Amino acid sequence: MCVYWVGVAALLGVLCAPARGQCTTEWLDGWATPALTNGGSFNGVVRAMHVYDPDGSGPLGERLLVAGQFDNIEGTIARGIAEWDGARWTTLVQNVAVLNLDSVCVFNGEIVVGGQFSLGTGVLNVARWSGTAWQPFASGLPGRVRALAVWNGQLFAAGDFFNAGGDPSGDGIARWDGTQWRALGTGLVGPGGAQLTVRALLVTPAALVVGGDFATAGGLDSPDVASWDGAAWHAMPGLASAGGRVNALANHSGSVYAGGILPNGSAVASWDGDAGSWTILPSQASGELFTLASLGGVLYAGGNLTAVNGVPLPTRLAKWDANAFTHAADTGPLLVFPLQQPLALAPYAGRLVVGGLNVGYRATGGTELQLRSCLLEYDGAEWLTFAKGLDGAALDFEQWGEDLVLAGPFRMAGGRRVNGVTRWDGATFRGMGQGLFSNTTSATGEIVSDLHAGPDGRLYAAGQFAATDGGSFLGGVAVWDGTAWRRTVQSPSGNPSGQMYDFATFEGALFVTGNGAVSGSVRGILRYTGLAWESTGWVLSTGPRCIEPVDGVLLAGSYQWSGSAWPFVPGSPQNIVQLRRVNGSDYALCEGGFPASSSCVAERRDGAWVPLGSGFTTTLTNSLSGSLDTYRGDLLAARAFNVAGMPTARVARYDGVGWRALPGDPSAQPPGDLSQTPRASSTFVDADGVLWVSGVFRDAGGRPSPYLARYRASPAPVFVDQPADAGGCAGDTAMFTASASDGAALRWRRNGVALSEGQILPGGGVATGVSTATLTITAPGPADSGTIDCVATTDCGSARSVAAMLAVTDCCDPDFNQDGSVDQFDVLCLVLLVGGDTTCSPRDADYNRDGNVDQSDIATLVQVVAGGPCP
Repeated sequence: MCVYWVGVAALLGVLCAPARGQCTTEWLDGWATPALTNGGSFNGVVRAMHVYDPDGSGPLGERLLVAGQFDNIEGTIARGIAEWDGARWTTLVQNVAVLNLDSVCVFNGEIVVGGQFSLGTGVLNVARWSGTAWQPFASGLPGRVRALAVWNGQLFAAGDFFNAGGDPSGDGIARWDGTQWRALGTGLVGPGGAQLTVRALLVTPAALVVGGDFATAGGLDSPDVASWDGAAWHAMPGLASAGGRVNALANHSGSVYAGGILPNGSAVASWDGDAGSWTILPSQASGELFTLASLGGVLYAGGNLTAVNGVPLPTRLAKWDANAFTHAADTGPLLVFPLQQPLALAPYAGRLVVGGLNVGYRATGGTELQLRSCLLEYDGAEWLTFAKGLDGAALDFEQWGEDLVLAGPFRMAGGRRVNGVTRWDGATFRGMGQGLFSNTTSATGEIVSDLHAGPDGRLYAAGQFAATDGGSFLGGVAVWDGTAWRRTVQSPSGNPSGQMYDFATFEGALFVTGNGAVSGSVRGILRYTGLAWESTGWVLSTGPRCIEPVDGVLLAGSYQWSGSAWPFVPGSPQNIVQLRRVNGSDYALCEGGFPASSSCVAERRDGAWVPLGSGFTTTLTNSLSGSLDTYRGDLLAARAFNVAGMPTARVARYDGVGWRALPGDPSAQPPGDLSQTPRASSTFVDADGVLWVSGVFRDAGGRPSPYLARYRASPAPVFVDQPADAGGCAGDTAMFTASASDGAALRWRRNGVALSEGQILPGGGVATGVSTATLTITAPGPADSGTIDCVATTDCGSARSVAAMLAVTDCCDPDFNQDGSVDQFDVLCLVLLVGGDTTCSPRDADYNRDGNVDQSDIATLVQVVAGGPCP
């Protein structure tokens, strides 16, 4: 019997025993998104803030505590309270069912909160954080706690409660003595004996100043504001007004300032301690002041203020310059600013932090849209969000010089308003001019859909735009001139209008597809020559969602450019949404599956689409979301997928054998986007080998990463030894071996299709060891000939061995000279072969397969030609 030759590796006995190696994968810290939500929607509220240093003069910096009514702060799950350390948010354990948190402070090294909440034992209104759990203060306080302060080593609480500690004098304010709540002297009394409210506490060196809605303090007439020196109350009269109240107190320039509803419709007053009187500042307010703060010699006032002294306050924030109140910030087209009610101000890290209700931004033309945050910081010139990530998905990435440019239906990046397009410079996200304004007020519509480096070396954007720098009309295509986004042609009607989807460069021209038109008549797929846009023959209202040079031709979805028209490509589905050429191969992603296939991804081979894997379908329709890429040897598909045998995946990877999810696949809806299907929209691999993933999701690998995440894996395995060609006669056993690094799992394939254990091949051969070091094919026939390769897979990625050839010959065939006839000339040919002349046939002269080439081979052939049995 003949023995197959299997290459040097096999002859040396080298088997495919995987070497143990290190495969590490990780999701990097994600960027938070500017979102403060409650119940999954954008109705979170910040009501109080407190700055403290956890280790005094130690190495740790100051921390900012934020309290209010929310369940997620910028991507971090937080129930009513969170702490900012200068870089990220952390939260306390989630055992508090928050109704409202109105106040926060630090007392004896513990965080104390006040408001209305439950610890599972009823509403307590005030509690402390022990470091591991929330603890009540005795039986709590019988009413809402609106303000907390630590003065003279004691904790004070104020609000709407009464009879604190069971003392009838304990209305509105109380101090904690270490065991129970105590009244302050004879306490406060409300107007006409009615219920009183304390809304603000201010610590000064000499006393604790108290502001709110009350008539007397310690029996002294002191409407709405008074001070406590530790033993007695002191009156601070002069702010009484009908329906008046003090909402805020602040130390500024050595004096006490009070804000709220004050006499004569004013909003702010200052206390002259020497004269014992108030000075009402010129602050006629439209709306109500809720908060005050002093920073850098400037007094800031915020609230539901639309104007002060007739000066409009579009940011609802004013500043006192020692002579008059003015608007606290400019309102340019990229401004981010509070819209309705700043409820809390706090100086932190040299900036003014603004928290409240409905913080937002202004779109071009003055249209106001709600921003997905209720927390901003202001440095005196620019508004920034704490979160430096995106507030929507990026639909495309494009490397542009040293920067990575992202585009999509987002408004914010890097803490700034960027309007749908931003560049990452390696350290932060920055704007590009004034961005690309949408012609719709939707903050979640797919606006900027594609970026493309054109044949002229300029950066183009496709989408649906209303205006750009200077307010000029753009339409569906814009070009970056280095400082601003501009039309591609001077005339607005000559630029594509409507929603454009995707670009491609082909034969030196720029093509774009979408539902836009030029001059109101040419629609669908357009071509740009550098001077003007022109029709390509597609005149339907909506063009395909993708266009790409594939396999040497230009494809737009399921249609191929002939040079003058777009005929349908046979065998294509009608709904291709992504085309991509990667690593020398062409791939397509479609909604649903390719004809006669349950796979939504296919590879272009010999002019036809060959589906990859099975049981792999999309769960989205009619969306621009989705991409194809490669990472660590795997083909990546980004979208929302149903994958047989595993949970729904946002990013699926194909190693040549089957589909699987990326470890730690992005999951769940981001805050405020609960109505959207979690999905991945686009991917990009940077020069450092980091995979960027953007889409509508909240977490990646367990890390908060709303809308944008980064993934890093060590290199994919490599083959140490490759399989070699094998060939021989039908019926003889064939073996292929190889070896790979990193403890990779192995799978052998024939003609690019994974083999299954015990599979019977077309020629009758049986494949075994398909997931082991050595592939064995028993009793193959000529029809089993083809390419054989091995796929090595780890969690990091995959590698494919070289393709070896399996060549099976029917050695019994008596037609030795391969002329189609069996006759004496075949015998003559073998005689020549036995004699050493190989010109008539390349076949093996050992016809009877006894290991020798001699006269017996000729005799055997003569018998077979005469009708005898095969040897």
